Amino acid sequence: MFVFAEVFPVLCGILIGLGMDQIGSSRLRRSAWFSLSLAAGLTANLIAGESRLLLLYDVVLVALCAQVVALLKSVALRKFRTATRS
Repeated sequence: MFVFAEVFPVLCGILIGLGMDQIGSSRLRRSAWFSLSLAAGLTANLIAGESRLLLLYDVVLVALCAQVVALLKSVALRKFRTATRS
């Protein structure tokens, strides 16, 4: 159970990052990113049974993972699209 509690925020961030490009509006995308990161961080904190001080760490970890995955996905899609045009 301990390993799952430590991996859960990263997995949530990956899933959030993979789904972010499905949202059309940038304002809606930002608010969904924020609210989903907050909810996943809170859930991760509850699963791990950590103190409330570590809640911020879990939320930031989820949000950061989501942003990195979204960025990597957009770069990979851009390279794939330019490679198929040639």
